[in-house]
Amino acid sequence: MAVIRVDRIGGWGAVNYHHSLECSHTEVRRRCANVGDRIACVRCQEVLERRAALAGVAPTNQISNTDESIAAEMTQESRIKANIASMLGIPADTIEVALAPTRQIVIFLSPQEVTRLSGT
Repeated sequence: MAVIRVDRIGGWGAVNYHHSLECSHTEVRRRCANVGDRIACVRCQEVLERRAALAGVAPTNQISNTDESIAAEMTQESRIKANIASMLGIPADTIEVALAPTRQIVIFLSPQEVTRLSGT
């Protein structure tokens, strides 16, 4: 992903660079990349890996769905994502919902979000 903006956070000996990426995620690194450089987004990569893992879980003898049932399922998944995102105060793109064949919800949290939600 292309770097849109870089913010320097921290003081002497403890500086982190927060890279705002075109995918709307923020990548935190100890070294600074230039604006316009392309760097890997860990969150996007995790989502792709999880999708591949979830796709591998699906049984091979699935019944083909009609267009209407697929559209209804996508709408339901979108609603679930939006509700969870608003309840937890996290971006909706960090939530993966798989209603078929098994009902699964996977939420990817940054260390900061885990700390905020756990209260520690």
